[in-house]
Amino acid sequence: MANKDIINHYAALDIEDENADEATIKKAYRKLVLKWHPDKHPEDRVQAEEKIRIINAAYEVLSNPTKRATYDQQKRAVKRRNQGFGPPPTGGAPRMRIPKEFMMMPIGYPDKFIRYQGCRLAVHSRRDAPDVEFQAFFEDTKWSLWWLPEVNNMCRIRALGSKARGEKMGVSAGLCGGLNLSFYIDPMNPTDSEVSLEDARKGEKVDKVNFITVTSPAYEGAFRFEAAYRKGYYLTFLPPTHVRVAPLDEKEEAGIVDFALVDFGIMFKFIEMEEVLQPAVSAYTGWVPLADLRKDRNVLTYFQNILQKPVWDNDDFMTYFEGHWETWEFDKETQSVRLRTPAEKLAQLLNTARTSDDTAAIIAGAKEELSRVPLATAVKALVVLATDPKDSAFDVSSLINRLSAQKRLLSTLAVIISHEKEQKEVLLTDLLEICELTAAVGGPNPASDLLQIRQGAQAAVADIIFRQLPKSKSILSSSLLSKILRLPGASSLDAMLSSLSEGIVADIGVELALDLVKNAGAANCPEVASTFASSVLLVLDGTHPEPSANEQVATLKTLATAGAALEEVATRLQALAPVASVEQVASVILCLGERGFSSSSFSEAVSTFSSKADLSPLAPTTLLQLAVASTKAPSLAAVVGAVARAVSNSPKAWPTSDLVRLLLALAKAKGALNADDKRQLLQRAAKDITPELGALPTSDLVKLVLAIAGDGESQLIVAAADEALGNRISGFPQAQLLILTQGLIQALGASHDLVQKAVDFWVELLLEMTRGGDDDDEVTKRRRELEMRSRLTADQLVQLARVAGVGGANSKLTEQIGNQLLTAGRAKELTDAGKKAAEAQLSSLDSGLAKYSKRDRLRRFLTDGQARSRSRSRRRRSPSRSRRRSRSRDRRGRGRERGR
Repeated sequence: MANKDIINHYAALDIEDENADEATIKKAYRKLVLKWHPDKHPEDRVQAEEKIRIINAAYEVLSNPTKRATYDQQKRAVKRRNQGFGPPPTGGAPRMRIPKEFMMMPIGYPDKFIRYQGCRLAVHSRRDAPDVEFQAFFEDTKWSLWWLPEVNNMCRIRALGSKARGEKMGVSAGLCGGLNLSFYIDPMNPTDSEVSLEDARKGEKVDKVNFITVTSPAYEGAFRFEAAYRKGYYLTFLPPTHVRVAPLDEKEEAGIVDFALVDFGIMFKFIEMEEVLQPAVSAYTGWVPLADLRKDRNVLTYFQNILQKPVWDNDDFMTYFEGHWETWEFDKETQSVRLRTPAEKLAQLLNTARTSDDTAAIIAGAKEELSRVPLATAVKALVVLATDPKDSAFDVSSLINRLSAQKRLLSTLAVIISHEKEQKEVLLTDLLEICELTAAVGGPNPASDLLQIRQGAQAAVADIIFRQLPKSKSILSSSLLSKILRLPGASSLDAMLSSLSEGIVADIGVELALDLVKNAGAANCPEVASTFASSVLLVLDGTHPEPSANEQVATLKTLATAGAALEEVATRLQALAPVASVEQVASVILCLGERGFSSSSFSEAVSTFSSKADLSPLAPTTLLQLAVASTKAPSLAAVVGAVARAVSNSPKAWPTSDLVRLLLALAKAKGALNADDKRQLLQRAAKDITPELGALPTSDLVKLVLAIAGDGESQLIVAAADEALGNRISGFPQAQLLILTQGLIQALGASHDLVQKAVDFWVELLLEMTRGGDDDDEVTKRRRELEMRSRLTADQLVQLARVAGVGGANSKLTEQIGNQLLTAGRAKELTDAGKKAAEAQLSSLDSGLAKYSKRDRLRRFLTDGQARSRSRSRRRRSPSRSRRRSRSRDRRGRGRERGR
């Protein structure tokens, strides 16, 4: 066996004489409980708890005559073996000495039994399966042997508690059949085998289910089970819980092959004290006097039949409950006891957990009781789970437990708080700290599912805070307000928080007020932000000496970023723009512009800034942001020209993609650029972009054409068109090619050679889409499939027809578009807006589809299609009318038959 020794329960109770009587054992137990009670060892509580568990386990065995006898038998057998002695001679064959029904206990493990769960096997003690009731546990340990006549001591090991298929009556009578221990040893690759349960009738599967029972040559009273057709392979226990059939190796002794077979008839004598006391106490409500407990019928029966002794006196019970403090709470004054709730037990486990791995494992294995643990215990566990686990083993099991525990605790946190609030008030400060802890669980980059649960927990705790805030006894301070503003959903309390803030706004300095403005802006609480912004501006006006222009603008930027007092910011900015730094003023203008803010004072401030300031010191990114912001806020129109001049005159190199975005933004600011500024900007753009056209992404190339198409023909747009049509046209997505074609026609006109090149490509592309057949090779078919997926929608075809009709771009293209809609049936795909656009073209004289040779047929197709659609709709609405018409036709048909 792997473990050549056995746990020494006598040594655990400091008893030297293994023949000690009951009084000696009880006295030793009481002494050690008093000595090692964890409350007496606050500095080393963990060691004391472990010690008291060992003491309790020893007393449970030695105070029970049946358990003690079984334990003593195994202990003697192990001792003889370790001394080099074999078992004494036995009389009779194994079949004469083995009980008809028995439990299998590995030698050296007197508290463990082989159990079956379904068809799988494991070796468990009662403590390994605490959720399984006593009788259910032992029903799964019930075995018998079906002896076979072929060879002496050949048998099958049958699970009596299982539901066997086949001859059930025969099985119950001890005949063939039933579920048997089964294994499989591969003859080509012999090694150990997993053991399970399998049904087998007489003569079936003999190489998998037949064993030879052998008296153990090593341990007194023990037996071995050798595979009948695999000599040298034995039923083996591999601690802590596995059962295999494995080759015996006396030297390595990797497992335990010797088993004590205990008569199942004494199964009830293995019931533990806890399994009697807990139901007895649970039958009462609250505290139970020991006098009542000692009179309980089940308790009396247990002492009389199992322990075979009188019921303990009060001192004995008190000692027992003190030793089992995790489960019981004992009141010495009233001499009464109470069973701790599952939540209390869980809380004790969490409060005494030694490592973060222990905490995670306890929470991961917890059930509904987790929602009832005290809030202080939950917060302690939350701190552990939110902190980097320096004491973790970092194995897979630990990581899984930690993630599971984090999810469980976060999901239950709001319920724990609600239960705590039912008992007592939970301070607002404590709730805010819990919310901050929650945000730290999982670190800055948690797994996506953990992040979702964490956000849900934050929102749930925040909701509790929001509901408590109006009636909270806590005085709102700046630090509390700052934490509240960081909660998810704080914007819903904007008005209330603004009202509560009036009590603190006059007592804080500018820096703290600005921090609150930032937090309120980030929380989308404009009223709170405005409350403190007003305070900041008042303090700013009363400060002597007056802050510098740049300091004042920096304050304005904070307010603008938060969206607070924007009109006042714009008014003050107008006075500061000429004297503050360009960078500072530009940053405030950007904040206001990106919010889409516009007002006369803001327009004047921007105008003052643009006329007096040289923007060339600004970084390219800032100039680009100003240009983009001008498309959102009309008040920024004045800055467009200044940006264009700064870019034209700047010696700084611009990234090509940023320059394209700048041109596109300025193109949207219609009328904001004068001719000279635009001309100089286009010259600069042509100089910088033209050499880089080959490296420009396709999407940026399209943006470039759109940005400068409105300025007519130029060297830059011709170069861009030549790059797009000469080098990339076959790789363009059709939707982008449509936009490119539209921009080129606008800039170059329909008759330009480059435009004609684009139109010819469209003609060929649309023709190609109508060709193809079964003779195409696989590559061609695949290409056609890709083209079909990226083809224009029917509405986009109508748009292309309108573009192609501008200036008579090409009648062939119009014909192909019309054929796609009519002949290929694409008109059926038109949306209502697409149909209206097509009908508008067909009704005009010279627009797009009006030049299609079959325009009348296409118009009828569109009109008839709508009519048929309405007709189908009416038929769907009136099924009874169709049935009446059908019956009428049937009657007319029958009448004509009679007439003949």
